[in-house]
This record gives sequence, C-alpha cells and structure tokens, in this order.
Amino acid sequence: MARTAPLKPKPMPVEDSKLSLKLSALSILVRTIDLMAHEAMVRDLQRCAEVNELVRAGKDGKHREVKLNVFVPQQVLTSSPLDALQFDPVRTRELIRIGGEDARRIAL
Repeated sequence: MARTAPLKPKPMPVEDSKLSLKLSALSILVRTIDLMAHEAMVRDLQRCAEVNELVRAGKDGKHREVKLNVFVPQQVLTSSPLDALQFDPVRTRELIRIGGEDARRIAL
C-alpha cells in the first residue's frame, strides 16, 4: 500500500500559504476529503491487522494472513490542501524523486 501523505496528518494552517488568504470553503472541503480518505485507509489497515490476528489464532478459516508493506513519505509534501489540485510537471518530478528515495530506504 502506498500513501502520498504521512500516517499522522498535521493540523491544517489557519491561513492558506499558497493563496495568502484565510481558509475558504474550497480549502476546507479539500482538507475534509483528504482526512476522510486518510481515516478510511487507517481503518482498512486496522481491519487487516485484526483479520491477520484471527487467522494466526486459527479463528478465521475464510481468510488468509496478508503481509502489509505500508509506504508513506518521510516528510510532509504539501503546504496547502489545495496542493492536490496543482499539476506542475517540475513539482511532480520532484515528488516522484522524493518517493523513490523514501522507497529505497525501506528494506522489504
């Protein structure tokens, strides 16, 4: 599983650094969607761990144990919730480079 955000999101700033203005409805909506997706991912990881425990204990014959490798960035990659809507090729290449470096640090 790969994520583009850390497992523990930081609080949203009161001011959008890209637009230099107070939070807008759009930035709040984008952040809300991001947090909801994050929570769904965390619940999925927890559920998988629970099923793995049941399988190891012999209490679940319908499933099999699944080895999870969770890849998350070592640093925060965005400064604003609106960054998800930016498609600058230079920034995209930089994010790919950072992701590659993080992935190479992990020994499977």
